[in-house]
Amino acid sequence: MTVLIAVSLVNGVVLTADKMNSGADENGQATGVQASVEKVATIRENIIISTGGVSPLGWNVIQTLKSTLGVEDEMSISKTIEYIGNTMRFAHNLFKKTYPNFENPESFYFVGIYDPKNNKPYLYHLSDQNDFRAELIDTIGVAGPQASSIRDFIIGKFSSLKDINELPKLLASAIRTVNEPTVSKDTVTLLSLYGKEDKKFTCPKVEIDEHGNIIM
Repeated sequence: MTVLIAVSLVNGVVLTADKMNSGADENGQATGVQASVEKVATIRENIIISTGGVSPLGWNVIQTLKSTLGVEDEMSISKTIEYIGNTMRFAHNLFKKTYPNFENPESFYFVGIYDPKNNKPYLYHLSDQNDFRAELIDTIGVAGPQASSIRDFIIGKFSSLKDINELPKLLASAIRTVNEPTVSKDTVTLLSLYGKEDKKFTCPKVEIDEHGNIIM
């Protein structure tokens, strides 16, 4: 299992995920092997993505998107997210053809896009459950076990944040409330933030360990 959190801000988008990967064989059966992986990535400075489900499938999608969308272009937001959904669908169908005995190859994503021309953030959820048709998310999205309680936890503490630097710790603490053997207590958060004055993006990554400490 994986927990993904997505948050939109006035000046950007934020994605957080736990770091546990549970191995599976070509039939989709758990091997018992677990590893620490990053489930968030930057496609380009104003597009970030998080992935859950079958890890190799998610990372193949990310690498494809980096190679095709990594350079700035004039594609509209709607066309961009349509292209992203089509890429996910193609990769998922190819995986099922390649591994026909793999049971239930789950695949789900959050995509955060910030439009600097209109100063507007966009958050989308896509998954194999809805054939990768992008669902627009308002402010906060959570995917994975205990999604509702995680969302309530974040909402209950969001207004008390003093500044944006406290947000990764809040999102990490929300994931640490989940007690599932396949969800880790350590997390990584990726931000895409736009400065309206200098018209530049900053994309910091914040890793937090199982005790809530930022890893420098």
